[in-house]
Amino acid sequence: MNITQELMVEHRLINKINQQLIDLLEIKSRISNKDYFSFISRFVNFIENFVDGYHHVKEEEFLFEGLDLPGVLDNRSPTKILLHEHELAREALGLIKQGLEQSNHSLIEKGVRNYVDILSQHMEKEDCMLYPLAEKSLGEKTKERINQLYVEAEQGNDKSDIWGKQTIFSDDLAKVLD
Repeated sequence: MNITQELMVEHRLINKINQQLIDLLEIKSRISNKDYFSFISRFVNFIENFVDGYHHVKEEEFLFEGLDLPGVLDNRSPTKILLHEHELAREALGLIKQGLEQSNHSLIEKGVRNYVDILSQHMEKEDCMLYPLAEKSLGEKTKERINQLYVEAEQGNDKSDIWGKQTIFSDDLAKVLD
């Protein structure tokens, strides 16, 4: 599997958990504050460790850098916009964390909704525009190099553990939402 295919698979998990969090906001009155804050805390952990610490790293350090090489997209590169959207998502994460620190439901909800909205639109741009553009615009040697860097970076990760934790989180959310 190449990096763009792998990133799209990750997007499906991110979208699933993001939607589950929106659903959690809708039923928060039916669960205890302790459970609610626990799920929000786990969502923050998911963002910090999976979305930012695993997924965005691969985009920013491998794919975006490859697209910004001279002669690839020249002045047409959308990576600055996409990096800015990563930062906007991190700002929304800051609201969620601030809400957790203050036990402020409305601040948490605002942060979650902003985060999910930003990331949903962002991932659609990547899936529908950026990744196909990357596959079309990058030369075979550059794609091979990016994929090799990605494979080397993955060797330092226990992928089954990373995915396992996120799947458990999603399953736990699903139980509460049923």
